Order: sequence, then C-alpha cells, then structure tokens
Amino acid sequence: TASSLILKLLNDGLISRSFSGRRQVIGLTEKGLRLLQAEYLDYRRIFEKQGELALEGRVVSGLGEGRYYLSQTEYIVQIEKLLGFRPFPGTLNIRLSPGSPALPEQSGRIINGFESNGRAFGDVIVFPARIKNTECALIIPRRTHHRDAVEIIAAENLRNALGLNDGDAVKIKVFLD
Repeated sequence: TASSLILKLLNDGLISRSFSGRRQVIGLTEKGLRLLQAEYLDYRRIFEKQGELALEGRVVSGLGEGRYYLSQTEYIVQIEKLLGFRPFPGTLNIRLSPGSPALPEQSGRIINGFESNGRAFGDVIVFPARIKNTECALIIPRRTHHRDAVEIIAAENLRNALGLNDGDAVKIKVFLD
C-alpha cells in the first residue's frame, strides 16, 4: 500500500515527512535526491549518446587550494601520465546548476593519493572533459566537502584562455569511461 511504501522510504532516509493538520507533506531528502540523480544518469546513458555527460554551471572563485595541490610532484606526474598534459597550477571552480546529474564515480579514473613530508594527500577522481574546444579534466578529490561545485584542470589557465569571470555560465562535456 502507499502508506507502507512511505514508511519504507522514511526508514531508508529517502524522504522526509511532516504534518499540517490532517495533511502530510512529503519531501525528498538529500540522500533521496542523490539516488534519483543516479537513476536519471542511468536512463540518460541508455537513451542518449553513450560515454558523455553534459554539465552546466557558473564560474566561482575558489580558496586558492588548487594551486597548492597541483604543485605536488606526485599529482603532476600522475596527471601527465593519465591525461597527457602538465596541469596549470590552479583550478577553475564551477558551481553546478541545481538538478545537475551526479557523476558516476565508478566511470572516472583514479589519481592515487600519497604521503609527503608527513602529510597525507588523498585520491582524486578524474574525468576527461572539454569546455568549448579546450581539453581539460574535471576532478573530484575524494576528501572534498564541496558537492555542488567541481574543479577543472587544464594545461593552461582556463579563466584567461576562455575569458571567464565569476558568474559566467559554463557548459562542460564530461567523457565517461
């Protein structure tokens, strides 16, 4: 029945429920939204061109951490081997549009974490990508706390090369393995 399905979804943490008088108000939780996005992505892969995913968002300023991480020799060597370019020391940060599909991490490539000078550097998931006609890569650090934004790396400073400023709309074509 509908009520048993609602209870199951509540117990699984996929929906929330509140009451307004005799009416109940049902909403999606973040976990439920992620599950639907993954399902949506599966359907897109079935019915659309395989191996590609289109994302949209707006350029935002980062904290400057990308420069530090992309100056680590171990990351540079792995990126050069995996993607065929030496990364510019910095990232282009894109806040994804609401409702953007979740990237299937299993379709990405892994840059392995390492230790250097007593500090641990985590794994990074990498997806080859393109913005306009510029080859680049979308990266997702496994330890990230940002879920609504992604970082893009390339051989060149993408802000300068593409004439981008904070707030500019960007379309990213991501290639899935």
